[in-house]
Amino acid sequence: MPLFSRPDATLVPSVHPVRRIMPFLVPSRNGAFVLFEQEVAAEPARQALERLNAGRPPEGAITLFHLVLRAIGLALAEFPRLNRFVAGSRLYQRRGIWLAFSAKQRLERDAPIFTKKISFDPGEPLAAMVDRIHAAVGEGRSGRASATDREINLFLRLPAPVLRLGVRLVRRLDAWGLLPASFSADDPLYASAFVANLGSVGLDAAYQDGFYAARSSGCRRCSTSPSGSSEYAEASWHPTRRLTTRSSDGAARRTRGSVVSERVFPEPGKQ
Repeated sequence: MPLFSRPDATLVPSVHPVRRIMPFLVPSRNGAFVLFEQEVAAEPARQALERLNAGRPPEGAITLFHLVLRAIGLALAEFPRLNRFVAGSRLYQRRGIWLAFSAKQRLERDAPIFTKKISFDPGEPLAAMVDRIHAAVGEGRSGRASATDREINLFLRLPAPVLRLGVRLVRRLDAWGLLPASFSADDPLYASAFVANLGSVGLDAAYQDGFYAARSSGCRRCSTSPSGSSEYAEASWHPTRRLTTRSSDGAARRTRGSVVSERVFPEPGKQ
């Protein structure tokens, strides 16, 4: 039993002994994940988007990216055990469902990246959720530094040896449940899922987890690789599954993560 309670999660009681010992036997995420392929038909979702966007302005269009976020959130709500993580070799149930994503400040190849983290409510209508995401993207593209940006810039002012020591201290505080809530509340890497669109930068989904595992207390990250829209872009990956989806022309498109395919995300207003 930990001496301190975490602000972002509750300790899972009555864990089976085999599951309790796993964090000690397999302490790293990379040593514990499982990969498999799954094929998903994207055409029904595209047809649904045509109906959903019939009365919406192009700048507020619902895209496949929004449907992906919605699907992940609903899956976590229906199966709350997916919304767990390990910290300090203990299993925790996250408080609330939090979805994070990255985006470009401008629709240009070399434009800066920003990240956003939003709460998910399964009872919220899809249209309201999409409006919140568009508002978050608009704020991110305003160029104003986020709390995470300010935090990183502050840390980078430190000498490298001091910064390494600080990172180790943060990890220890996180493992002991002593990390202040303000430190992780807006951090997109403390989320139930981190979703990214690699297709918009011309990449297939990538196996990438080590960097984020060093910062996150166990958030699940997914990777999408649709390339039609440059609105959401950057690399991230939670090694859960690799999907192969097919569009109306029958061509297979492959991606990894709990999502849909490469080159099926239309640009806003071109659903």
